[in-house]
Amino acid sequence: MKWRWSDRSAHSALFPIQVKRLKAGVTVHVLRAGSMKGFGTPGTEITDEGLASIQVIVNGLNTFFLDAVSEGRKMEIAQVAAIADGRVHLAAKAKEMGLIDAVSDFETAFPKFSECFSGIVKSGDASYS
Repeated sequence: MKWRWSDRSAHSALFPIQVKRLKAGVTVHVLRAGSMKGFGTPGTEITDEGLASIQVIVNGLNTFFLDAVSEGRKMEIAQVAAIADGRVHLAAKAKEMGLIDAVSDFETAFPKFSECFSGIVKSGDASYS
């Protein structure tokens, strides 16, 4: 079931509790010390400025992700960007695309995974104060 509301003062996708609140005439007020504080609080106005601010964060996180995949998989950034479109890939396809090394069961994979960390951190190496 989709919950939609056409008024820009509400989220474009609403949960049932928000719909009930709107139908009941409940108004949400956010007390804020800055123009962007409280942005996205359910029931508050969604502004172009707020959306732009969130998009900057999303773009930055995406760049971080693309860089990490590029470095970790030793792929060109353009190659990673071409396949990083939000889809989920099954393991066989991910291997074909160079995103993973192998497809195996847990019993096979875990010892290999553990080898990657052997000698890096040993019991008692860390100290906390």
